[in-house]
Amino acid sequence: MAQLQADAPITQRHPIAYKAVYWIIQSSHRSHEFLGNPVRHYQHLATRMNFNQPLAELRVWRAWACHHLAQAILPADDFPRDERQIESEKIQIPDISVVLAKIDELSPHRHEVREIKKLLP
Repeated sequence: MAQLQADAPITQRHPIAYKAVYWIIQSSHRSHEFLGNPVRHYQHLATRMNFNQPLAELRVWRAWACHHLAQAILPADDFPRDERQIESEKIQIPDISVVLAKIDELSPHRHEVREIKKLLP
């Protein structure tokens, strides 16, 4: 969620943190550490973004990307979406292809989508 300049030098050594998010979710699940429900967390983050913050629209799409990464890692029966919120707020979960296209359109970082794709099944 940090606001970095386009292809800031730090991103060459430390790409945007999708790999770290993936590792945290996967490692916590494997070791049976309590992490809450990352699928639901990222759904809520994406749908309740504060649009008074910088890069809010990009941050929404990044949250959806993390939502899809969490779904790819975790069993759906144990880590479901918030169906009550989906129904009551008429939320449409965007397909990963839409998410990647929006990130590609909005992100100042040339390699961001590539970093996400590396982690998807």
